Amino acid sequence: MAGKFKNDLIERKAPIWQWTEKDYMQGNALISSVDLIAVEMERKWGIGRLRLLIPTELRAKFDSQRYKFNTALNSGTLDNLRQECERMQRAYRAADKAATESGAKSLPEQWEVKLKDGTLAIIVRGDNEEALAAGRAEDIAAGREASVWTLEEVAMLIEQFGAKLNPLMQMKRFFKGALTEVEVKREDPVKHIDRPFDDSPEDVRKAMSL
Repeated sequence: MAGKFKNDLIERKAPIWQWTEKDYMQGNALISSVDLIAVEMERKWGIGRLRLLIPTELRAKFDSQRYKFNTALNSGTLDNLRQECERMQRAYRAADKAATESGAKSLPEQWEVKLKDGTLAIIVRGDNEEALAAGRAEDIAAGREASVWTLEEVAMLIEQFGAKLNPLMQMKRFFKGALTEVEVKREDPVKHIDRPFDDSPEDVRKAMSL
């Protein structure tokens, strides 16, 4: 029974670190640590911007480590995943240090969001609005495929499409803090513990105990 269970997982091409419930939980905990620092760096430097601010040689090393991390994520063992998660965190810290020492500016006065087509929408305020008015939107985009908006432009869009978005606008008005759509980077592994398996969690436990 146990052998058949393992063969089924191999046929489904699940990464080895997902083959048991225990390893799956540990693997997700490791990945969450990388997610945390990735979000921290995106908020500080912008989405996909940090690697553009560091020297070419270091950028190549960073990209190589990111490739190794993704490979471990998609097909590695738990030990392999643990090693690459630790290295990925160090790579982020090294890139952050290099960007800071180079005099690169972080982004305290702009917000960035990735759109479904893969491009970025960047909303700026304060001094950045003056920079945008001076024709420096390309500097703000920093070599990334992005559209740059001021808060005034966002307000104009809301006003222009207010009628079409009336139900949404009403919901926003009466239900403070309501969100229209939220996309989380990683789901809670405890909530979906049976996700890597077709079997129920109880079936998985029984199969692993044989």
